[in-house]
This record gives sequence, C-alpha cells and structure tokens, in this order.
Amino acid sequence: MEATVTIENSAVRVLFDDTQRYVADGAHIIVRQQIVKRLLPDVTGMRILDLGCGDGRLSLQFAQAASLVTLVDLSDRMLARARSNVPADCGARLRFVRANGLTFRDQPYDVVLCVGVLAHVPSVEGMVARAAQLTRDGGLCIFQVTDAGCLVGKLQYAYLHLRHRVRNPIGYQMNWITRNGLCEIAARHGLDLVTERRHSMLLPGMGRLSPDRRVRYDSFVMNTPLLSRHAQEVLAMFRRSDPLAHSPGRSAVIPGS
Repeated sequence: MEATVTIENSAVRVLFDDTQRYVADGAHIIVRQQIVKRLLPDVTGMRILDLGCGDGRLSLQFAQAASLVTLVDLSDRMLARARSNVPADCGARLRFVRANGLTFRDQPYDVVLCVGVLAHVPSVEGMVARAAQLTRDGGLCIFQVTDAGCLVGKLQYAYLHLRHRVRNPIGYQMNWITRNGLCEIAARHGLDLVTERRHSMLLPGMGRLSPDRRVRYDSFVMNTPLLSRHAQEVLAMFRRSDPLAHSPGRSAVIPGS
C-alpha cells in the first residue's frame, strides 16, 4: 500500500525545530547510526550528502574519513544542533545547507543518505528521484522507511492513523510506504537494491522504555533473523546504475519481493 499526502514544508519545519523532542526519543537515531556504519564500512575520500540530516549523527560519524560531508535540512535549529555534533578530529570539509531536499541541487555524490525523510515529504517519488540524481553512477544511496507492508508496520500505521484522527500532534499525516514500493520507485530512477537491514518491533507501551533499553531491544531484533524479517523499520542501500539499464520497456527485478 502506498499513500502520499500533501505535506506543507512549514509543518515539517515546525516538527523538527523542536530539537529537544527529536533528541529525547533518540534510540532510533542511535540504531540507524549503527546500521549506516555497517552498510558503509569504508568511505575514505568519498563525498557524502545527508538529505534531511537532523542532528547530523548519521553522516558526521564519517567526518574523519570522507573528503566532503554536506548536511541539508529545512530546520535552522537542526542544523545548529548538527554543527554542535561535529567531532573534534574532523578531517572532512563540511557544508551545512538550509534547503528543501526536494529542490536541492549539487554535483553528484559518492554516497547519499535519505534517512527519516520519506515519511515527511510531499512526494515520495520526487524525493527518491532527487536523491538518485544526486548520486553518481556507481554511487550508493541509503533510504529508510517504516514498512507498511509488514504486519507490525500495518499495526503501527493503523495506530498512528487513529491517534491522528483524535489528536494530531505533528500537524499532518505521514506517508505510508512499503519496502517493495520503495524498491519499485527506486528502480524507476536507476537505483538497484544492494542490501537492507530491518529492525524494531515496538509493541504498545514500549515507547516508554529508556533509550538504552530501546537500543538493546532493537539490536536484538536486528541480529535475530527470525525476528528481523518481520521488523517494520527498513534501511535499504541502493547502487546507482547505468540509466540505460532502466529504459522504458525493461522490467525491473526487485530483490526479495
């Protein structure tokens, strides 16, 4: 199931301007940071783009090895927090850009991160297309989705939908995205799935656990194959291929579908 709703950038900015709220629920950030590190074990000399960078932890962990890290976000406050997270031994050139990821333009990068973003954009396909355009041929692109196609994901989206009908704390309804739907969109824009990691099977009430316990639980789920295949949080890494390989009339093969 795919459902994309109209989301105003102003509402998204208001949500992420509340940096204290973002950091307070930081268990998911820590787990994503660990997964991205596993997916990208060696980025020596690479140019990295972080679209919707938040507090910057996902990309700044590569600041010593990369040649350039560009962090893009709608929120000035998030960019300020990202600047405060720059490591002391930073070896890369850093750029902090306040911009809408859907319209940001630059030379292609070796690695593009688009994590925690697709649920909050006016057009999922537009965001995937933009990330693909910003990835060099042969480069890597990492997306994150909460899989609305798995049972746990369906339950989470149903809960959020009900909660938003009663009281909408963020001002808009997030996009519903499936893992297979992401792969289909990515294939249309010259991105081939390389690998993926799944984590998180949060049950009602588990959001009250301390961040440390949440991280340990998520790591247990991720490292337990029987559980991880049913987890709703997906980080999928794609490689930008020759655009001619995805010309009209050629069917795209979606690994794992």
